[in-house]
Amino acid sequence: MKRALLFFMILSSCSIMKESENYNKIDRNTIVFMVLNIRRDLIDNKHIIKLVSKTECNGKIKNQPKNILCSGNYLTIYQYNDKNIVDSIILEHPLYKHFEYLDDNDNFSVKDTIIDKADFFFRIQAESNTTKLKILETLKNKSREELITIEL
Repeated sequence: MKRALLFFMILSSCSIMKESENYNKIDRNTIVFMVLNIRRDLIDNKHIIKLVSKTECNGKIKNQPKNILCSGNYLTIYQYNDKNIVDSIILEHPLYKHFEYLDDNDNFSVKDTIIDKADFFFRIQAESNTTKLKILETLKNKSREELITIEL
C-alpha cells in the first residue's frame, strides 16, 4: 500500500511539473512599436528605410478598421514566422503627401507633394514565433520593391 501511495505521489508531482513547464512555454502576446526613418536617395533614385527605435510591451492590439488609401503610393509590412507570412499592414507612403486646401476662389484644391525624408511608425501584434518583418514599397505606375528586412 505504501509503495502504491509513493508511486501515485511521484506520478502526480511529475504531472504538476509537466503542466508548469507548459505554462512557461505559452506564447505571450507582445505589441511591438517601431519608429523608422525613410529618405530619398537622389543619386540612386531609391528610398532607404532605417530603424530608429523598437519598443516591446505585453498586451494585445484591439481590432481596428483597415486604412483606406488615398493614393497609389503605399508601404506594405509583412510579418513572418520563419518563411510564412502571418500578418500584413498597409500604410500610406510617408514621402508622398496629399494636401487639400482652399484656393484663392474658396474652392477646394488638391496638391500632391514628394518630400525628401520622414519619420513614421507602426505597431504589430508579435507572437513569440515572429522572426522578421519585410517592408515593401508600391508606387503608382511602378513595380513593388522590397526596402528593408528587419529581424526581430
